[in-house]
Amino acid sequence: MPTYPTLKPFVVHGHNTSFRDEVVDYLTHTLGMLEPIVLDGVASAGRTVIEKFGEESTKCNIAVVLLTPDDRGTTSTGTRYNTARPNVWIELGFFFARFGRRTGRTLLIYRKGLDIPTDISGVFYIDATAGIADPNVSKRLETELNAVITSGIVTPAPVAPHLGGMYAVSGSLHLASH
Repeated sequence: MPTYPTLKPFVVHGHNTSFRDEVVDYLTHTLGMLEPIVLDGVASAGRTVIEKFGEESTKCNIAVVLLTPDDRGTTSTGTRYNTARPNVWIELGFFFARFGRRTGRTLLIYRKGLDIPTDISGVFYIDATAGIADPNVSKRLETELNAVITSGIVTPAPVAPHLGGMYAVSGSLHLASH
């Protein structure tokens, strides 16, 4: 299986953290991608969620969107349906806008039981209900990733500056008691 050491994925997910962890492990250990950005694993550092998302999303060159049936909805006529978390749909739209829908740089990985909105019903997605390491799933994922790499539109992921060197803190802290 080929590896993709120039790809830095941003993993969009809902509440199915076991599936998220399975995919993150597969991307890094099997496909050799750079460490994925998983927003809830990144320190907020005083930022709001949308600020954190905006800043962290600039550090990736591909998005992997996990579509899992985390929520239940009801139409105005009373029909029940399963849907992904609202953040997943919002972040999917963001990455379609950022990368362009037709570049292949926003990969949709789906789990059965989810109702796909008609607005994106024609968009390609990978059914990973059998698991991300299933041979059919991994082959489809490999095909999509190879198309992204050979297109030449992916630039290497931005690298955070490394300051290097040793750091020392000196001085003392005096607390006054009342």
